[in-house]
Amino acid sequence: MHGTNGTSGSYLGSLSWLGSNYTISYKLIGNYENTGQAWNGVTAGSGDLSIMDGTYGEKTGIKTYKDMYDKGLGLYNSLYEQMIIDGTNYSTERYRMNDGSYWPRTTDNFWQNHHLLSFAWEIDPAWNLSAVAHYTHGYGYYDEFRYKNKLVKYGISTFVGQDGKEVTKSDFVRQKGLSQDTFGFISNLSYSGERWNAVAGLSVQQFLGNHFGYLTYVSNQELASRIGNNYKYYDSDAAKFDGSAFVKATYALTDKLSAFGDVQYRRVHYQTDGYNDKYIDNKDGTASKHILNVDETYNFFNPKAGLTYTSGAHKLFASAAMSHREPERNNFTDNGKYPAPRAERLLDFEGGYQYDGSAFRFGANLYYMRYKDQLVQTGEVSDIGEALTTNIPDSYRTGVELTAGVDVASWLTLEGNAALSRSRLLDFDEYAEDWDNGVRVIHYSGTALAFSPDAILNGFANFHFGAFQAVWHTAYVSRMYLDNTQNKDRSLPCYSLSNLSLNYTVLPSRFVKEIIFGVDFSNIFSARVAQSGWVYSAICDSYGHPDENRYYQIGFVPVAPLTAIGHITLRF
Repeated sequence: MHGTNGTSGSYLGSLSWLGSNYTISYKLIGNYENTGQAWNGVTAGSGDLSIMDGTYGEKTGIKTYKDMYDKGLGLYNSLYEQMIIDGTNYSTERYRMNDGSYWPRTTDNFWQNHHLLSFAWEIDPAWNLSAVAHYTHGYGYYDEFRYKNKLVKYGISTFVGQDGKEVTKSDFVRQKGLSQDTFGFISNLSYSGERWNAVAGLSVQQFLGNHFGYLTYVSNQELASRIGNNYKYYDSDAAKFDGSAFVKATYALTDKLSAFGDVQYRRVHYQTDGYNDKYIDNKDGTASKHILNVDETYNFFNPKAGLTYTSGAHKLFASAAMSHREPERNNFTDNGKYPAPRAERLLDFEGGYQYDGSAFRFGANLYYMRYKDQLVQTGEVSDIGEALTTNIPDSYRTGVELTAGVDVASWLTLEGNAALSRSRLLDFDEYAEDWDNGVRVIHYSGTALAFSPDAILNGFANFHFGAFQAVWHTAYVSRMYLDNTQNKDRSLPCYSLSNLSLNYTVLPSRFVKEIIFGVDFSNIFSARVAQSGWVYSAICDSYGHPDENRYYQIGFVPVAPLTAIGHITLRF
């Protein structure tokens, strides 16, 4: 398999002025990254259309996700020019360019610079004030080879070439990117008294961005001469204002019982205009721009209240809260078949118990979350691998979170945690693609939410001998459905992974307090599993694919086999 690789770097510089009871500081933080992409994952389907567009189905014999697991995940990355299976190189001419070379790889490239000016003032022992003003400029893009794409996909009408044949497709290299500026102000005022602890805050953020797309390579020479170099097919500006104010406090009712409350007001104003990177394909071979005209304002009131009782090693707590979440940009631009997105509301009720003894620790947290218009993943992805979402009118999530730990000996600690949950949709209309009739609306109630496993378990064994420490970690994740239909064929099987971390600490001198030498081993047993993925499914009665036996493709995002990372940490 062709893997991915990347390079990245960062820098930090700061200046501080230390007063008697205040500090003023400026920080400049910068970073860049260049990363090879594999957002398509590796795919298998329910029919002969197996590896991506079916080119390799007969050669490899891989036709279902079970075949992928049996032969080993990670067989083909469609953003590269070839695949290797069982030592055999299946080269493809898909990525050969006009000069005879192959398209090397798809990379993501991004740069950011952060400027922060902060002020901290200890007014007196009870009152403290902090404030931060910030500005960030970022710019990034990726280049991707697109094989035999329709011209109308980029807003270009079909035409008749010099040979008298209609030109409807061409190879392209597209460059998509974003230029962004973010600036704002954050301030907190805190009070700490004998019975009261309180903090009030104000936050104002403004985001400005330009989304763009260019065609930097066109294989069809007649088309290239028609549209010229760096043809711009995508241009959209976006602005988002996010302002909030909050007050939260804790009051000691008795030495053992305390009450806490939190209230926040948040206002979000989102605008975007221009035209999207997806065009409307007209029947006459022309394309129309998908004009963006989003202008939405959200006003959210988010309260929370609860009680905490503490007695020795025992702690009991209970809380109730309400929160909201606004749709993101791609909820508007990429919602496809589904209606325009709505804001999400959550009612959260929690209660729990913790015990913290000298050698044994235990905790349990029960919760029930009721959602209105929850934004959840549909299992589909955009053409750059972003998970697409839609609103589910009524859904819930309930479960328990368990933690436990015991000091078996002075050199051995065992710990574990478990998240056991049940996530169900109560009212959901799926807009399923129907190749015979367009779109079919199918109603669901009581099925599992996509990407919500019922069980996540973690176990740790911590061995520590003086300066040496070794931590063994094993994780288990239960079956995870890739869409909201609770269909086993369109799911990721349960899996388990194990990791090992080794560290050795040296105390060299007063100038360097600690030097920690470490190495982390991930996926010790090179388990062939996928932690995430996507699914495309369609109904086609005329080809033997009714709803109960859909045609589908699954894209797996496989876990890397055994990897090792070494690191050195200096503490001054």
